[in-house]
Amino acid sequence: MSFSPENAKALGRLVQSRITEKGIKNKAVMQKAGISRTYLAELKRGERYDSSHIQLARPSLDVLRRLDTVLGLGEEAYKLAGYSREEYSLEPSASSPQSVEYQWNKLFEVYVGELKQTFQSTGESNRGQMLEDISKVVKRYNLEAMVPATDPVKQISAAGFGKHLKQLRTNKGLTQAALAQLAGLDTTTISKFENDKQKPRKATLLALASCLDIDASQLLEPAGYTV
Repeated sequence: MSFSPENAKALGRLVQSRITEKGIKNKAVMQKAGISRTYLAELKRGERYDSSHIQLARPSLDVLRRLDTVLGLGEEAYKLAGYSREEYSLEPSASSPQSVEYQWNKLFEVYVGELKQTFQSTGESNRGQMLEDISKVVKRYNLEAMVPATDPVKQISAAGFGKHLKQLRTNKGLTQAALAQLAGLDTTTISKFENDKQKPRKATLLALASCLDIDASQLLEPAGYTV
């Protein structure tokens, strides 16, 4: 969706005014919202562009929500960024069928139910058969890893977080040096991340997600962090 220069400037002014009103230092905003110094500066100027350096890049919904939490930007910020009410109001709770927690809970309920059936049907008299049946249930649900066999996060982890980060970076047309500059890091640090020689801290991943215009979960989960 297009992000007009007028809206970009207005959003930048809104962010700056909230920072001034609340008396919050830029560093505190960066840390709490998980964004880099460059990202915040460009956002306030209304001059943050995508990898083409032609099209203005609006903040991702994830970043905007974090800034809203820190600064109290309100509904106006989402409208300026071009998000509909349906988009920015959608925050699935643990009881919502759309939430990951809900889906895992339902999966676990089915799993436990099958185990109970196994115990009842075989009983103590045939422990060998019981253990074999339990093994089949465990393998079917892949409970050793607690993720489904087709879960994309597991596939990413198996391939290595570094390869995943590199793919996201190249998809945006960014070099290691360019991403490092956007995130306020050294190029060698990005190289270590992509070669799985160093695990990024959670705050660093939040900053990288902002620079790549993706939801933080796309980096946090593959790296083993909770969202």
